[in-house]
Amino acid sequence: MRREILAEIIANETRIIVLEDGRPLDIFIERESKKSIIGNIYLGRVQKCSKGISAAFVDIGLKKSGFLPLRKGQRLNEGELVKVQITRDAYGEKGPQLTQELSISGRFLVYKPSGNKVSVSKKILDDNEKRRLVSILGCQTVQEECWIARTLSVGVGELELKSEIFNLRRIWNILETNFAGKTYPGIFYQEISPVIKTLRDHVAVDVNRIVISGVDDYTAAKNWCRNFAPEISKIIESYNGQISLFQKFGVQEFVDDLLENKIMLPSGGNIIIEPTEALTVIDVNSGANLDGSISYDNALMTNLEAAKECCRQIRLRNISGIIIIDFVKSENADMWCKITNIIKGCLAKDRVPARVLGKTDAGLLEIIRKRSSPPLTEIVCQPCKFCNGNGYEAQPEFLIFSIIADLRQMRDCHQGGVVLVEASLDIINCLQELYSSGKEMAIAIGIGCLLDYKVDHNLPCGKYQISYNQM
Repeated sequence: MRREILAEIIANETRIIVLEDGRPLDIFIERESKKSIIGNIYLGRVQKCSKGISAAFVDIGLKKSGFLPLRKGQRLNEGELVKVQITRDAYGEKGPQLTQELSISGRFLVYKPSGNKVSVSKKILDDNEKRRLVSILGCQTVQEECWIARTLSVGVGELELKSEIFNLRRIWNILETNFAGKTYPGIFYQEISPVIKTLRDHVAVDVNRIVISGVDDYTAAKNWCRNFAPEISKIIESYNGQISLFQKFGVQEFVDDLLENKIMLPSGGNIIIEPTEALTVIDVNSGANLDGSISYDNALMTNLEAAKECCRQIRLRNISGIIIIDFVKSENADMWCKITNIIKGCLAKDRVPARVLGKTDAGLLEIIRKRSSPPLTEIVCQPCKFCNGNGYEAQPEFLIFSIIADLRQMRDCHQGGVVLVEASLDIINCLQELYSSGKEMAIAIGIGCLLDYKVDHNLPCGKYQISYNQM
């Protein structure tokens, strides 16, 4: 099994893809305008306490107040200053969710300044390894500290663990110094960048290659490795080629597929993913799958393929909350057992907690998956302007990434002349927010010719075209 990580930063958007034998395992997209704040630590001021829902609303210096669930019997006073950490981004009309159990994550360990406990990840199943990790961390614990061994800590030596303990304590001591004497809401600790977070959370011994576009992010990754993961520094490469990194490695199509709600299965069937406000529905169709000699064989083949693909798409698209899957003719108990075993096995490999709730009275499979960050559809799509919100189209910011990648690919093909970008008004407006003029954009991305924008109201939703004219 070969695993690779590709990270590309264009304009104000970061895209990261984790590949396993050439197929996408995880895709992360973060935009400056919709940046995740999960993990950030703030000093907040309690605005209001609600006994009915046992929670407090806390001003942390952002547009929306944070929602802080309270422990049983816990009381806070309005106006009181509290240290809080973001556990879930704001979405819809809801503000970010908070906790007072502050923590800082390293590659192998999670550090909490209070709790007086040592534990290991539930995904570590080997009892001998559990005892080894608990013994090492127990000897290093001071006062009320709490340490949690992450999944990547399996097999890691004592010296490496001690080194990370030292670094996490150092970060916490700096944070405590920053808190001292402050009397107003604001941020005091910011979670690391998406690229470095991927290195921290996803890079294990089975990663063969990491390629990062952009000198700044490559340098930042190397510096982080120096303190936290010196052994992976040698597999990190910098990319500064003429064409987009994703186009170079042939993975751009995987990102574009996120806009599609219909995914084909190998045997000819398909699944259709329909997100709603309350839940996500996945419908399994047999389609052209007629290979089975009887209806049961046909349904079984389609359902087993669909079970794997559903879990893969849930992870790729970061679908969360309640998920309902309608399989094909799944009344048979033996078939249902095979389907649920595959689903449970795939979900066990997911970094985000998820579990199978069971079979509904209507014969549908129900899954629940923890929501922390927004699903990718919220980042790349928006309600269609031409069908009253019943369909979806690509967000202008999502398309800017592709436009710039296409322009960079042309930069050595055309010297002199004029390159014209034609697109809908919202896409052109988005381009002009990044670059006030075509001339500024041409200089920024290194095109040796003039560049101009033009609004074309006749182009279909989410489409653009680039043309070149000699002078």
